[in-house]
Amino acid sequence: MNEKLVIISLRIPESLAEEIDSLAKEHGISRSELIRKAIRLYIEKLEEYRDKATSEPPKPPERFVKLYI
Repeated sequence: MNEKLVIISLRIPESLAEEIDSLAKEHGISRSELIRKAIRLYIEKLEEYRDKATSEPPKPPERFVKLYI
């Protein structure tokens, strides 16, 4: 990734942080990388939805983090 990275701070439930850490370890990537991938995937799905020109926003699944490595 050659793009400049910025720091964003947020608070999440401890259980979600544990899930993130577990998935990151399972896939051999950092917590930050997993979160970047999850956000990118979510944005791509929102853009796909918008491009279909429907009027209702998508309802993300309870667990939308899925890695395609």
